[in-house]
Amino acid sequence: MLARQPSASPSLSLGDVEVVVSKTTRQTRQDGRAYVEYTFDISIDPELALGPVWRFTARYSSALETHRKLERVSGGRKGADDGFVMPAFPPKYRGTDMVNKEENVKKRGEELRDYYTQLFNIPEVMNHAMLKTNMGGLCATELLGNAKKQTPENIAPG
Repeated sequence: MLARQPSASPSLSLGDVEVVVSKTTRQTRQDGRAYVEYTFDISIDPELALGPVWRFTARYSSALETHRKLERVSGGRKGADDGFVMPAFPPKYRGTDMVNKEENVKKRGEELRDYYTQLFNIPEVMNHAMLKTNMGGLCATELLGNAKKQTPENIAPG
């Protein structure tokens, strides 16, 4: 089981994190199969209009894998005594082209955005060591640090 980190910042509370889909990119694997990468920009306290403080890129499959890992440590959708309640992950659409049909790519991006917005507004998630490992350094302390020294040059690339 993954170790928990203590809460890194009491000032990061529910409703402080906003996620925006900033870009979608179609890629091709070596076997010729296509997939979509979604780039997300994260802002803290949008009312302050600081702009994005973190950027990351994820495929649906990698996002699902990270979700499943978080579910194991959280106690699942219902939450464990010492865990947290996970938001529902966007469904797979079997038999639906989620790569080449633009309206489907947009729909999935919006669903992932909504999922990440819910997820990143859970303090236990934002301070969990797994996000640091699986999302390239994303955790509450880094987000708050970036917000304090906000410039386009210091936004962590996806």
